[in-house]
Amino acid sequence: GDYVVIQRAGDVIPEVVRVLQERRTGEEEAFQMPEHCPVCGSQVLRQEGEVAARCRGIACPAQLKELVIHFV
Repeated sequence: GDYVVIQRAGDVIPEVVRVLQERRTGEEEAFQMPEHCPVCGSQVLRQEGEVAARCRGIACPAQLKELVIHFV
């Protein structure tokens, strides 16, 4: 829920330059990574050495949908 200033870094990856703390209302909550996929309920894990956390459900409808979108 923070407002941030971003700039282009490298080719296209945005970089957060700073957080605009003066825009905070006091109602913000820290983000907590879910332990279970909100779609299929499978465990969410992050492989060592990777940044992304992923649903481990092999038949997860959300993953299957994104797989199709990726290859279309």
